[in-house]
Amino acid sequence: MKFEETYTPSQSLLWFTQEPFIFRVLNKALRFQHVDILYQYRFLIRDLATQLSTQKKDEMNFHVYRGQVMTNEELQQVTKPTNQFVRFNSFLSTSRDREIAQAFAISSLIDESRQQMVLFDIEINSQINDTRTYADISQWSTFPEEQEILFMCGSVFRLTRVVQHESGLQIIELALCNENDDELRRVYEDLKHEYLSDARNISLLDLGNILKDTNRTVEAAKYYFELMNAVEDGDPLIQRCLHNLALLRYKQCDYESTLEYLQMALDLEVVSSEREESFICSIYNWIGNVFLMRQNFDRALENYNEGLKHKSKIDSRDQLGEIKLYANIANVYTYQKRYELALEKHLECLAMKQEILQDFQHPMIAASYVHMGIVYTKLKRYQEAIDILEKALDIQCKVLGNDHLDVGVTLYNLGVAYDEQKNYDRASQYYLEAVENFPINHAYFKRVQVAMKEIENKTH
Repeated sequence: MKFEETYTPSQSLLWFTQEPFIFRVLNKALRFQHVDILYQYRFLIRDLATQLSTQKKDEMNFHVYRGQVMTNEELQQVTKPTNQFVRFNSFLSTSRDREIAQAFAISSLIDESRQQMVLFDIEINSQINDTRTYADISQWSTFPEEQEILFMCGSVFRLTRVVQHESGLQIIELALCNENDDELRRVYEDLKHEYLSDARNISLLDLGNILKDTNRTVEAAKYYFELMNAVEDGDPLIQRCLHNLALLRYKQCDYESTLEYLQMALDLEVVSSEREESFICSIYNWIGNVFLMRQNFDRALENYNEGLKHKSKIDSRDQLGEIKLYANIANVYTYQKRYELALEKHLECLAMKQEILQDFQHPMIAASYVHMGIVYTKLKRYQEAIDILEKALDIQCKVLGNDHLDVGVTLYNLGVAYDEQKNYDRASQYYLEAVENFPINHAYFKRVQVAMKEIENKTH
């Protein structure tokens, strides 16, 4: 039977379990963020979530299991010490029967030199609310004896323990996580506020933002233009798209186009019936950033200060935009070598962040520490620089993960601090760690390579 002709929302689980092709395509798209496919199948993801939520039954705490093989690198990534949470991007199929899951892991092993047998032992506390939905789908399964429990894509689990069984099986113990109890919740809320402020046509805007943040600029631009063509003249989503197109150009160092898009967004927003002062503040901030990159410090300060005139006091998240302006003003002072003044502004900015966020483990706190560390290095206060950069690194590794670009930047700046201190061994160590976090076409990759070459020249 043809999917397009016979599919109905109430049959989403039936199709998902009975048609392996759909299962494989959708899960692969979720794992590797194939956004075109996800957009095409967005209705199915929505229907699966709805049907899973209707099938979920209250029951006592229980365990489910998933057996699979992982490459050595994948296992190392999941179980590294800084990981407190494990998130599955795809739909997660599990079984109530431990032996079935374990047998599947053993039978899937092909290359013992590159692969590990893994058993996920997942504890489900049914009293926890605000988790991703899950349900027993045995009645739809081709193999009902497996007692399959299916979790919605994006489920988050707390990593509790990793044990190596004498058989060689790696047992990873997880607990289903209350997303409101997740230490990343505040970060998620900020991202939702930034990206999901308007529910209309949000799928296209959200897809564009995901692509923008993963440096897939051509595809991101496609969705922004598609959205602008889909809405009526005067829709505020147009200036959101123009703003994000500007950020794409900014990443490409095309500052002329960046300014053009930002100016168009600004012109539309100031006359909009749904005008938002916080958004105008953001536009001026990015205009200032362009002039900062061009080393036109007077124009940068002019735009940062213009942005402050439009600061919004609606809620704390709007004040975060104001903080970015203060931080960038401090960065201008750093470029102008007015280091004491820059440090003073960064300290003020840090105090504001701490008051608003009430979360000293937030990436924005870490960003302030990094900026202060750079200034301390410029002031030759090396130990203070190292101490505060290590604090930043600790936050970033916990919240963002070891392989995030921001972690690479912090590692690089730790290398610079030790380099300036003439501790070349430690500097080299941090540079080597930093370079692993950047793609070869990234500006910091080249910057780290230059720094490592200079150390080599100094020590030989």
